[in-house]
Amino acid sequence: MSEYLLFPTRLISRAFSNTLFSVKNSPSHDDLAIFLTVVREGGFRAASRRLGLAPSKVSTTVSRIEADLGVPLLIRTTRSLRTTEAGQALAERIAPHLAGLDAACSETAESA
Repeated sequence: MSEYLLFPTRLISRAFSNTLFSVKNSPSHDDLAIFLTVVREGGFRAASRRLGLAPSKVSTTVSRIEADLGVPLLIRTTRSLRTTEAGQALAERIAPHLAGLDAACSETAESA
């Protein structure tokens, strides 16, 4: 497995990759954190309240991630929101990584 990089829906050979992740338009840490908050809070409005952002900003961010990855992550209806299989898999994979990044930043700030 060491010769391949795993990314949510793509397997990229390191032999053909110049960078750690060669996914075009890869979502940012902040965008993925917004997506994860939507999943955890169960909706755009609840996530927007938690994050202090406009609901339209949260919705636009998730739509951009879906467009960048080329796969729907959420199933939206007028009364509910749920993850697709790909969306649930992404949320489960990024949650520990985002928590680790946040912890590393906090530890670094505390050590200064």
